[in-house]
Amino acid sequence: NMQAETTKPTPISLTAHHYFNLSGVHGSSLADHFVAINADHYLPVSENLTQLGQLNPVDDSPFDLRELTAIDERLHDQHAQIQLAGGFDHTFALNDDRMKEACKVLHKASGRTLTIRTDQPGVQLYTCNTLAASGKHGSTYGKHQGLCLETQQFPDAPNHPNYPNAILRPGEIWRATTEYEFGVAANLGG
Repeated sequence: NMQAETTKPTPISLTAHHYFNLSGVHGSSLADHFVAINADHYLPVSENLTQLGQLNPVDDSPFDLRELTAIDERLHDQHAQIQLAGGFDHTFALNDDRMKEACKVLHKASGRTLTIRTDQPGVQLYTCNTLAASGKHGSTYGKHQGLCLETQQFPDAPNHPNYPNAILRPGEIWRATTEYEFGVAANLGG
């Protein structure tokens, strides 16, 4: 749960930048990870990965993650937006504005799951396209070895009138709730 107040009109979009890899193996890739995002539209980006102010349908594109989909095969798609980012670094416009199931991640080999619920209008999927980090026990983490699912307002919303309003005004309280639920799927078979 997050909240904010202000004394002057202020753009607000707080989020958490957690990296997830459900395999349990330090330094492993996103192979065997399946992702679903409850979104019919995504926000395309420019060559600099900044917002274009558009909402594109996910239909017939690698951005159609409405059902659990093997993310690894989508990371190398020839779609121009995937090529620009080197994977996913895009906001998805969630289909509902109430507390809802926004995303689900499944690591098929282990059965581990992550379900994310939020009241925010968007979720940024980032697939660690430029990651170079050190972790526990001397492990190193690189490209496509994790993913982030950042619940948030639409990036650059004040400059795009077709995006949901992200300006907090004096006297208002901005609140955001996101839940992370970890579990184990049963009966995956193979």
